[in-house]
Amino acid sequence: RRVPRGWVGVAALVAICLLIAQVVVFGRGAQGTKVAPFAAMRVLWGKVAGIGMPELATASLVPVAALAMVQLFCLACVWGGVAGLGWRRVVEPPVLLLVGIGAAGVGAAMVLGHPAESQLYFLEGARPYLSIAAVCGIAGRRVPWRWAGAGVLIDLAAAWAGVPGGGGPLAGVVVPYLVLGAGVAVAVWWGRGVVLAAVALGIGYAVPASAREVVVHVLPEREQRPRMIPDGALAAGRWLRRHSAPGDVVATDLHCRPVLEPACDSRHYWVAGFTERRVLVEGWAYAESTLARTRLFHGSYLEVPFADQRRLAANDAVFAAPTAGNVRRLADEYGVRWLFTRPDRRLEGYAVPRFRNAAFAVYEIPAG
Repeated sequence: RRVPRGWVGVAALVAICLLIAQVVVFGRGAQGTKVAPFAAMRVLWGKVAGIGMPELATASLVPVAALAMVQLFCLACVWGGVAGLGWRRVVEPPVLLLVGIGAAGVGAAMVLGHPAESQLYFLEGARPYLSIAAVCGIAGRRVPWRWAGAGVLIDLAAAWAGVPGGGGPLAGVVVPYLVLGAGVAVAVWWGRGVVLAAVALGIGYAVPASAREVVVHVLPEREQRPRMIPDGALAAGRWLRRHSAPGDVVATDLHCRPVLEPACDSRHYWVAGFTERRVLVEGWAYAESTLARTRLFHGSYLEVPFADQRRLAANDAVFAAPTAGNVRRLADEYGVRWLFTRPDRRLEGYAVPRFRNAAFAVYEIPAG
């Protein structure tokens, strides 16, 4: 076929936008994303088989490839309605666009790898478009109410079997699919149930997991999660936002979330979030300099230290052992004007206390 000229023009515009985004917005960085086929399945196999890092990097490809096939089968069950588009003689361009977005999302999730498994967000982004394409594939096709009703009953039975209620993995994972398989077998034996069996089997595989997810989020949590943002944090951050300029730089010694493993979970960002100001050093887990130094399957990105150890040492020295010299160094060398930390009377001799509550304090470094 001849490619319409308009399509070529649109493709050129998209390519230009991608080039600008990669060079200007992302600074030619990849945020740790690499070409690593079946990376998510390799991580899953490590959890199932109890293989840790760096041994996971050299694990056999056989189970990884098998898990990839299972993943593709599950995706086909969820969006099985897309197959209905093959029955049409002509598929409208908007629907082709939806299918193309879905194929790109699935392909990126399968081909790319990321230290935090963030390649799966390509698939998450494609989900609504694949759902619309699946609806378009089955739109206008009548299904006898007996088949539809029996399929719903089979799916509900499988979903009910998957509701958390004790019994361990057997009750939560195996039992739902046993119920599903038994229902499909009965449908086939009942007669004229081949189509029903295929529909129930495809859709039913997705229902138990969906039901479990809904129930888990609705029921109260059995274990109380630790609070990641303590009381007083919002008030202190909002005060600093109101009393500082957008270009001001803040220094803090809050780098790690309050978790036990690893020793320092550097996904700590609420100081920058609540103050809406630039922070000299806070959390660095998702920084380009951190993710780019993380080797896939060899170690966690949370174990990678801050890239600029000199800056980190200058920052933390002010809070560990404040002196006139190290406070002035932050102001003169790094442009820091504010200190955000827990109340510390040692800082009052070198910075002016401006805000204090039970948990946090804000100090201003006077002009030199």
